[in-house]
Amino acid sequence: MEKRIIFRYELVCETGLMIQAGKTNFDIGGIDNPVMKDALTGRPYIPGSSLKGKMRSLLEWTVKNGEAVIAAGGSVLKDHSLPVVQVFGAAADETKPSGKNTQTRIIVRDAQLTETSAKQLETMLGTGMFTELKPENTIDRLSSKANPRFFERVPRGATFTGEIVLTLFAGDDETLLTNLVLEGMKLVSDNYLGAGGSRGSGKVKFQNVELVHRSNAYYRGDAQEVIKAVVVE
Repeated sequence: MEKRIIFRYELVCETGLMIQAGKTNFDIGGIDNPVMKDALTGRPYIPGSSLKGKMRSLLEWTVKNGEAVIAAGGSVLKDHSLPVVQVFGAAADETKPSGKNTQTRIIVRDAQLTETSAKQLETMLGTGMFTELKPENTIDRLSSKANPRFFERVPRGATFTGEIVLTLFAGDDETLLTNLVLEGMKLVSDNYLGAGGSRGSGKVKFQNVELVHRSNAYYRGDAQEVIKAVVVE
């Protein structure tokens, strides 16, 4: 390991956000799809797996203008020479004796609701309330019968803080891999996160992004970390 670069950021919901948790029971008149919440605080959060998966998927579609994804039949790319695979890793191909793993260089941590946002939401919605309900209807094309559903969303304006850790090894192209992570964040901003993106949900914006550079010497106590602010637009 040569160094680590920690991407610290704020993620702002520009529309309602639905990262769904699924249901283990059925309640008549209840919420169809509740969002992910912290079991201890009841506050919504953004799972690192959701952001990481979205970044990887969008970045894979940029490889050879999407031809690589089409050639792979929609599967996760495993070409070890591709920067996106170098960053996000790839499991070994079990069908080939020569199959090998590509070590994951990126850690995407869960993003937590800021204290300021939590207080603002409770002020607007009530103590212990951090989400809104969004009604939707599906219409039968023949009978015109409506089938109403209620989705839970994190309201527009809610802000989360998170971090992404990129580990660099000997021989890695630091500029290339760093820019790839930033490109993934930009792609998410111009796409959507979570469910319901084609219906208006999930638009997010990254702000106050800073890169914290920590060399091997930093971990030995022989150097200081270096912090650089960047703009993701």
